[in-house]
Amino acid sequence: MNLIQRLHIRSYGALVLAFCCLARPQLYAANAILAGIDRRIETHRTSAVELRLRRSDGAVIAPNAAVHVEMTEHAFLFGANLFRFDDIQNQSHQELYRQRFAELFNYATLPFYWEFYEQQPDMTAELHRRTIAEWCRDRGIRCKGHPLVWVLEPPWVAQAPDGAARVFSRVRRESAALQGWVNYWDVVNEPVVGGTFAAERNAMQLAKAYKTLGTTELIRQAFAAARTGNPHATLILNDFDTSRRFVNVAKEALAAGADIDAIGIQSHMHDGYWGAERLWNTCEQFRSLQLPIHFTELTILSGRLRLPSDSEHTPENNRWASTREGEYRQAAQVTELYRLLYSHPSVEAITWWDFTDHASWMLAPSGLLTKEMRPKPAYRELKRLIRGAWWSRVDGMATADGRFKLRGHHGKYQVRVRDANGQTLVGDFTLARDTPADLIVKCIRE
Repeated sequence: MNLIQRLHIRSYGALVLAFCCLARPQLYAANAILAGIDRRIETHRTSAVELRLRRSDGAVIAPNAAVHVEMTEHAFLFGANLFRFDDIQNQSHQELYRQRFAELFNYATLPFYWEFYEQQPDMTAELHRRTIAEWCRDRGIRCKGHPLVWVLEPPWVAQAPDGAARVFSRVRRESAALQGWVNYWDVVNEPVVGGTFAAERNAMQLAKAYKTLGTTELIRQAFAAARTGNPHATLILNDFDTSRRFVNVAKEALAAGADIDAIGIQSHMHDGYWGAERLWNTCEQFRSLQLPIHFTELTILSGRLRLPSDSEHTPENNRWASTREGEYRQAAQVTELYRLLYSHPSVEAITWWDFTDHASWMLAPSGLLTKEMRPKPAYRELKRLIRGAWWSRVDGMATADGRFKLRGHHGKYQVRVRDANGQTLVGDFTLARDTPADLIVKCIRE
């Protein structure tokens, strides 16, 4: 992206903000939220550390050695769904889809919708999902499964004599079978309307479980089953309802002993960008649960907004297209949104939905890539942040006693030291909120 295009994005965002401040005085609060982003990022996402560089035998590395420190893995989870991993018929488009995913993200959501995952009893898509997870692992991408308990229930379950029990046994099975490959799970999806939605979608066993157990106990049992399958997984309670209803559902489940690790917030903005104030207030509302927050399904369109005539069930009639103006608007809003969420201390993950316009939900222009896998301006702006501004690299010289100071974004790092004799030594360390301010790093010969 050239300078003129980038200025276009930022100017567009500034004009929108200025107009809104004139039209809505309450957006002065949004100004204050946005003004504090850089300070909050430095406070919550970076730490200062003094490295004491040592050889493997503990000896101080020679004085005045040249030092290069670079992040190798981000602690924050930046991701998208990887649903089009191997179903794009155009081979060059398929390769570009994977390449551009790996160039930007460290986190992938894999599909585990029960209706499609186990179309016949005990015949699952485990090997296929494991193949995708292996591809991700080779590229340093962590995987999440979505979802374990939701309304897309295989038709055969309704006739199964042990159908209600299978709702929970399926949770244990998947979390156990993919342990080490998929270590994040959306365990219960959309519980606020879970029972009603299950009945409407003919998910009869799930509807029965909601009715018999109640929402709180269903959540407790589902999370217990997932924890049994994978004791080390991060288990998420996920919903599109961002009102107090979801807060109360989560509170009641936690009080009943549900083993919830994080709260998942869906944020499909097909009707328009939420804006800084709503985003911040949503984070603050769920912060009261004292759990990490994951934005699990995030969408901002690069075309017109949703019309009443647009349908989830007949997406071919929606006739949406990405436009040049829409792409610049999307880029400005995406930049603001990611910077704001990254600055909030409770947010630990952001998942974009969908990565490409190809076969997107409702066939909306929701991707960071077009149908032809062309990066939109929003993709380039995110790459500038995730792999640029927030990807720490530091060069300098060690002191006489082998010390080296830096401030970096939280994550894993590699240290490369070249001493006066031309020898290169390599070490690694992790920088986190609780990393000691004084850290010994042992380096070995490359």
